[in-house]
Amino acid sequence: MTSEPVQKSESTPSSAVSRFFQSILQLIFSMPAALVMALIFAVSIAAATFIEARSGTDAARAAVYNAAWVEILLVLIGLNLAANLIRLRLWRKGKRTVFLFHLAFLFILTGAAVTRHFGFSGTMNIREGEASDTMISEKTSQPVRLPFSLRLEDFRVDRYPGSMKPSGFTSDVTVLDPEKGMEKPYSIFMNHILRHRGYRFYQSSYDDDEMGTILTVSRDPGMVPTYAGYVLLGLFLLANLFASNGRYRSLGRTVRNWSGAALALLFLAAAPDTARAGDASVEASGIRGRRNSQSAVEKHFGRLAVQDNQGRVKPVQSMMLEWMRSVPGLGKYGRGDADRIAFLFFVRPDTVLPSAETADFSAASGYRFFPMPGDPAGRWVTAETAEKRLNAAPEPAAAFAVEWAGAIREAGLRSRWKRADSLISVLEDFQTSHGGRSHPGSGRLDMEVLHNRLNAFARLAPVVFWAGLALLVFSVIGSFRPGRPWAAAETVLTVALPACFAALTCGLGLRAFVSGHAPWTNRYETMVFIAWAGLLAGILFGRRNRPALAAAGILSGLFLLAAASPGMDPKINTLAPVLKSVWLIIHVSVITSSYGFLGLGAVLALFNLLLLGWSDGERVRRTFLRQTAVTERSLLVGLTLLAIGNFLGAVWANESWGRYWGWDPKETWTLVTIILYAAVLHFRLVPGLRGPAAFNAGALWAFGSVLMTYLGVNLYLSGLHSYASGAKPGLPAAVFAAAGLAAAVSAAALIRARKFRS
Repeated sequence: MTSEPVQKSESTPSSAVSRFFQSILQLIFSMPAALVMALIFAVSIAAATFIEARSGTDAARAAVYNAAWVEILLVLIGLNLAANLIRLRLWRKGKRTVFLFHLAFLFILTGAAVTRHFGFSGTMNIREGEASDTMISEKTSQPVRLPFSLRLEDFRVDRYPGSMKPSGFTSDVTVLDPEKGMEKPYSIFMNHILRHRGYRFYQSSYDDDEMGTILTVSRDPGMVPTYAGYVLLGLFLLANLFASNGRYRSLGRTVRNWSGAALALLFLAAAPDTARAGDASVEASGIRGRRNSQSAVEKHFGRLAVQDNQGRVKPVQSMMLEWMRSVPGLGKYGRGDADRIAFLFFVRPDTVLPSAETADFSAASGYRFFPMPGDPAGRWVTAETAEKRLNAAPEPAAAFAVEWAGAIREAGLRSRWKRADSLISVLEDFQTSHGGRSHPGSGRLDMEVLHNRLNAFARLAPVVFWAGLALLVFSVIGSFRPGRPWAAAETVLTVALPACFAALTCGLGLRAFVSGHAPWTNRYETMVFIAWAGLLAGILFGRRNRPALAAAGILSGLFLLAAASPGMDPKINTLAPVLKSVWLIIHVSVITSSYGFLGLGAVLALFNLLLLGWSDGERVRRTFLRQTAVTERSLLVGLTLLAIGNFLGAVWANESWGRYWGWDPKETWTLVTIILYAAVLHFRLVPGLRGPAAFNAGALWAFGSVLMTYLGVNLYLSGLHSYASGAKPGLPAAVFAAAGLAAAVSAAALIRARKFRS
């Protein structure tokens, strides 16, 4: 019996085509493809922010934001995500939190698609006493009729006392809906919207004559899936940090029993004592060395309340400190001279500034000491303005102001310090009795004087920086020579940095009490808050890892030194209407805290790369891997806070302006940063990028996006969150130097990376 030869089946054209399409689908739905598509999207929207700055919003929307190719890319990203959820079977026990927060992105993408294709928005302009049922579409600029109308009963602008700066604006309307048989009054103001029959109305702006309102109108069926995605994302990102079998907890077990590391980097930097800057000029001024009684009068005078041009009432000392930073000729004096210069400027201005400068200065910036009873605007006036009012129509308050000013000047010129002190007390009583709602109260004035004199953030800056640097040095030495005397220094420093954190926390609390709002409303305050968050991250991760605490001290100190630099303005400002919201506390605190954790991750990544690039040995390898685990944990916390802070900001924007995403440059760059850090954390799943070297390099370079989000957008782009105005500054040389250093360190580490595969 013979066996018949086995015939090989020939490949048919249809099977070849099938295999080709199958390989294409596998490529599209692979993890590397997801990474590439996400990075293409990130680079595209980042480029769009510069297109917008150069050519306008319409050009950016046409080229990127509203382009069909971007929509196709987002569809492919969504399909890839869904396919990987199925392929990796992430719904299994132990993976469900990961599954659910990845599923949240599909909800968000779905909501965005529904909003884009089925939602609409526009504006409605109504004059007082009139009704309107017509809005102008944002997309088509054509009128659109609503099934009901609004009648504007009254529109009003509330201003800060004594200023033209709006504190808020309100539209009192009546909803007229004959179909529902309804006539309902409602007040619309910032962060307080009107909802009716699926439409939402937001206070947007107003007519120049303040007799009409401009409302934003929105109808968005995509809000429900989008908000569902936000809730899922927030809940399960947080749950993933606490899950016993999650990535964060497993990384924690890697470093559980580790108490030191061999980091051979000495980070040298200059740290000037900014708290004492300017004191050397005091002797040259020739006004030092007077009797204690005069010094007491000057301090008492510095505590007097005065109203600034924004309507904020504060101590004279605060105003003088602001003038000393901005007025030519006053910069030669130090912070400790503020009370003395303030008193002299009122009594003998020619001893402070040359007469020509004094004339220009006092005309624009006199002391508004005197509240005028009955003034509907709550305005405080100078003695000179009070005298004019007295001539026009006799007023007791004006007469008091003129008499007081003459008496205090005479007492100061004749060195009658007891008389001067009693006159200051008389003015304090007058301000308290007649200041009304604009007077902050003696307790708040005292606390602001304390805040000024402590100057806590500037004083802490060099302490935190040098403590962090010293702890790093002693950690390096101690890891090679344990049991030496420097072990005691390590212990002292590990106590000193948390003590600095406590002092920084108290300083932020004091500033919050003085200002009456959350202390993160401008660049100066957010820099201080990032320093606080970075130090918090170091304390959380430094319990068993002193280099992490040391790196946090260096990072926090650098941000505090930047905040104390001459280019930063620590002035406490009044809030714009949109910032008068609980969302200011929630959104800004969460998203700014993320910068501290991501910054710590970047500093640790730099140390890790230096360790890998210039060191060798098994001990170094173990140290490097454990330190990388700490870096990844810091990035996981930072990305979680950044993502949650971003969607909280979207909810705030939706409650304030009627849209949760408008491609504002700050929003866009926050999304770019989220994508970059998500990509870095997924390197371990991508062939060719696995391993701690690539991860650390990614963690270091991704922080550039954080800096662009926080500083670059404000300086070089424009938008709702931007401080930029006028000519854009050039890139500092330090940026190119830092990029060159990062490139050199990354390259050296990656070249040696094969020895350290995890």
